Amino acid sequence: MILHLIGGALLAAAWSTGIVGMLLAADLVHAVPLFGGILLLAIGYAWFGRWEQVFWIAEQLPILGLICTTYGLLLAVPDLQGMGESGAAHAKVAAELISALVANLLGMVGLGWLRLVDRVCRPG
Repeated sequence: MILHLIGGALLAAAWSTGIVGMLLAADLVHAVPLFGGILLLAIGYAWFGRWEQVFWIAEQLPILGLICTTYGLLLAVPDLQGMGESGAAHAKVAAELISALVANLLGMVGLGWLRLVDRVCRPG
């Protein structure tokens, strides 16, 4: 319980400093709501002591992050073909690449958080 309160406080701090807003603005593949929902599901499983499900979800998050990253990169490819020398085109492609990496970041953070929850909260 205390670990979840700490996580909530960290999330609130990230929200107040604008980090969450930057992630939401950069997320073109909608990974933030997807990973948020999956993490809430895993935390619910941890609350009820279903550790096998928590472990399984934690192990799948980096894979899902890589899938979303690949999808984001595929979204950027058509813009690379007709890019030319325009600064605006370069900025658009850079934003799409950053969006692709947001999904990977969320997958790795989710894995780390759920492993920490597993280590601290799992009995025995």
